[in-house]
Amino acid sequence: SAALLQLLASLAPGSKQATVKEMAASPVEVYVRQAGSVRGVALRSQARTLANVDANEIEVVTKATGLNFRDVVNILGQDPTGQVRPLGLECAGVVRAAGSDVRHLSHGMPCFGIG
Repeated sequence: SAALLQLLASLAPGSKQATVKEMAASPVEVYVRQAGSVRGVALRSQARTLANVDANEIEVVTKATGLNFRDVVNILGQDPTGQVRPLGLECAGVVRAAGSDVRHLSHGMPCFGIG
């Protein structure tokens, strides 16, 4: 949501290269710039590519994503693997493109994913 983007933009130095309104209208990634504090969370723009999807894949326009306790542990630098992992494993959105072998989903259909 725009409120989350605004909060993250205020926490992350250098993330205000684009306005919050511009970021809300284009793909962005929330990532851990520096583990140890919520102030280490930042935003970066993601280029929209028109890549072809493989026959058994779909491309999703993400409308919502979930952050959970695993993400908090990751942000705080306490992941038991010692790695900083990508944030958010769950998402909901709309199918942008579907591969030729995908029969149960098509462009414009709502969908969700769990990583």
